[in-house]
Amino acid sequence: MIRDLLTCLTLTMALSPLASAQLDNKGDDFIVSFLPNVQTGETVQVHLTSDVATNVTVQYPVNGPFALDTTVAVAPGAITIVDLPLSASEGWTANTTSNNAVHCFGGDDFVVYLINVANVSSDAGLGLPIDVFNTEYIVVDYPSLSNFRNQFVVWAAFDGTLVTITPTNDLVGHPANVSFDVLLNRGEGYLAEATVGAVDLIGTIVSADRPVGMTNGCVPTVPVTVTAADQTFEVAQPVQTWGTQVLVANLPDRPTGTIYRIVASQDGTTVTQDGAFLATLNRGQFFETPVLPGNHIFAADLPFFVVQFMTGNSSPGATTGDPSMGNMIPCEQYLSDYTFSTVGGAQFLLHFLTVIADDTDVATITLDGAPIGAGAFTPIPGSGFSVAILPLTDGTHATSSNGIHGITVEGYNGFDSYLYPGGAAFEFINPTGDANPPLCEIINRADNQAADGTAMDNRPSEDTNGNGMLDPGEDLNMNGQIDEDTGIFFIELKPGSSNITLTVDPFTPGDGVVMFVVDLIDPMVPGSGAIGITDGAGNETCCDVSLRPEIGTNYCGPAVLNSTGQPGTMSATGSTVVADNDLTLTASQLPIGEFGIFLAGPSDGLFAPAASCGIFCLKGGNSDLLGRFNRPGELFQVSPTGTGSLIVDLTDIPIAGGAQGPPGPFSRVMMPGDTWNFQAWYRDTTSACAMGNNFTDAVQLMFQ
Repeated sequence: MIRDLLTCLTLTMALSPLASAQLDNKGDDFIVSFLPNVQTGETVQVHLTSDVATNVTVQYPVNGPFALDTTVAVAPGAITIVDLPLSASEGWTANTTSNNAVHCFGGDDFVVYLINVANVSSDAGLGLPIDVFNTEYIVVDYPSLSNFRNQFVVWAAFDGTLVTITPTNDLVGHPANVSFDVLLNRGEGYLAEATVGAVDLIGTIVSADRPVGMTNGCVPTVPVTVTAADQTFEVAQPVQTWGTQVLVANLPDRPTGTIYRIVASQDGTTVTQDGAFLATLNRGQFFETPVLPGNHIFAADLPFFVVQFMTGNSSPGATTGDPSMGNMIPCEQYLSDYTFSTVGGAQFLLHFLTVIADDTDVATITLDGAPIGAGAFTPIPGSGFSVAILPLTDGTHATSSNGIHGITVEGYNGFDSYLYPGGAAFEFINPTGDANPPLCEIINRADNQAADGTAMDNRPSEDTNGNGMLDPGEDLNMNGQIDEDTGIFFIELKPGSSNITLTVDPFTPGDGVVMFVVDLIDPMVPGSGAIGITDGAGNETCCDVSLRPEIGTNYCGPAVLNSTGQPGTMSATGSTVVADNDLTLTASQLPIGEFGIFLAGPSDGLFAPAASCGIFCLKGGNSDLLGRFNRPGELFQVSPTGTGSLIVDLTDIPIAGGAQGPPGPFSRVMMPGDTWNFQAWYRDTTSACAMGNNFTDAVQLMFQ
């Protein structure tokens, strides 16, 4: 049967094209890219850690020939450092597609940090696994010094990815505010670079038809009025993962505060700080705070993003460190447990952990298994959360809480520093540009042992004339934004499903149509559940499926061919246990639109009635027939799929008289030990048979 749509209203889901785990920074397949450092001869590394002992393979570049191809052991509670060739950072050329990304993969989930270390010019970023990549990014950076240029690199996870870039300032080879396309295959990246220094690229829109990743960076003094610059970069987070509430904490060793840049994902976004109006922003527009001390809550009515910029060494109150940039994780993406790492080695003398925890957890949240203690926390007014800043030893650490919390990791040494989020969820919680859930169709096969499914998310843009605005009649769902389907990203078997398995045809996230099959595990036991289908905007549809194994033994077949050119077939599904009262009769391969009834009797046999085309499979002639399901509601009309069915009540089997009782309509209760036979009679008015009616074969059931 074709199932109706049921939208699952949930913000959490599972990941990979066939998924069952939370979307977060842990994964088993990463493609990451570095930016060139302003200092030559830097050290380029990936730092690996995991909750379990595992092996991780690191290859560079992704598509070979490999300058590095190594497999390393990653142990829980430790950092495994892999040095990369310098070309992983310096091998990019502006306005050029290059095979210059790094591939990290393994059999278990692990965590990747990107480390670019040079004398007084270091930073670090949180690597994202491929399963959290998405199709839209907005660059967030800060003006570089006049002799350096802001940059970002975008790379593909799948072949044939079309990337569209709309820069806010002139790029090498491309003018500001004019969109251009770049075609990338898996592992290839494109470096975009500002044509001159002292400008930023914040607000640049990067969109793609397949999932991509992006790293953006700059060489700023923060604020622009002070001296001492530093290399800064962050791995960008997909717009689809942005939230509406961001908590921030004053950085250690910055008593006068830090600077925040706030970017909107949609037009008309109203942003507040600590409940007070801050700005109204359109898509890609930003607001920059002054040097802001203290702990705060930024909020907006639409999803937005906040990046924290550490002030330079020469800024008031700073005694060590230099500019760094850190993505601030929205509260909606906090987790309850993290395994994270400092930047290893001797590059940094001081390491800190910033923890933002739910007020109900401050007495119980742990660091490396020991309670942090409520006394270490300071409330963020009006938020229900509190902040603790804790010194860390170099190495791997873990936090855990009953509720949710967020973390960032910071390090300092002279005129050098790093800042990055230690981990986060990356659920698709911002359905920007696509408010329409996918469509789903599931059709059970005739034997009810399997079902064929189709997931669809390929509706065209509501902007049918392509003028970039909603004209009358174009806003089909009346939400005030131009919606266009993002394609299928995940298909999963939902929790609670029983005795069924899901097999999904190979697909690339973003495909508009994906096929899948649901099978029974035990062919003798019914199976049921739901298939969750999620698009690139996080919209999810659940499609119910119910499979019922065939029971009984067929005989008296094949039946005489009908007007479809096939024999009518009989099947029974459910249970032969009388107490279950679970029996469905189905007649298949019948002429569409015709009418029929099911017949029942205790004995099998063969008889060719003169008034019918076909074989009556119950013993003897019509006088011996014990059951006709022709009471109100029991007559069936053949469906468009060529089937007719009836749910049988085993406590009310019709009998017509004969040897079992006097003539007239009677019924009986099926008893354990009974053996009964079932068959269907149906009209066949277009058949070559002059009688105009026919029979299916029959099925025999032995009840328990």
